[in-house]
Amino acid sequence: MKEFCVIGCGKNKVWDEEPETGGIVARLAYRGRYFEACREYVENFYPENWCILSAKYGFILPDEIIPGNYDCTFKNTETNPIGAQALSESAGTKKLKEYDRILVVAGKEYFERTRRAIPQAVVISVLEGRGPVGKQMQALKKAVRQNIRMEV
Repeated sequence: MKEFCVIGCGKNKVWDEEPETGGIVARLAYRGRYFEACREYVENFYPENWCILSAKYGFILPDEIIPGNYDCTFKNTETNPIGAQALSESAGTKKLKEYDRILVVAGKEYFERTRRAIPQAVVISVLEGRGPVGKQMQALKKAVRQNIRMEV
């Protein structure tokens, strides 16, 4: 069974701290603690099979370049987040639809959008039922520290 992981982007980005930074690879663009905990988990257990779901760009691979700062969220339609059709096309372009199982290491909104974009795959929320964000981060860090994937 082919597995692939999706993590959510984050509001805090490199340009918030270093505005002169130009384009940067996606894995280094986001700076929030939650994002970093999710990234560390997927890099540890799925180093070749993961991407980031961005409200602006859709599914982006870790080494894709993000050209600059942006402020876009699924929670506010005024920020013009990517639509369902474009997100489904993004999943196809990035070959996510070739995977049998997609593990979403992010919040519910990212899980739901991934599930709708890739309906032919089994899409699983790794963090569901693990409590609020702080508890989720603890679970991610513990899994990495003990080198044991979280049960899904």
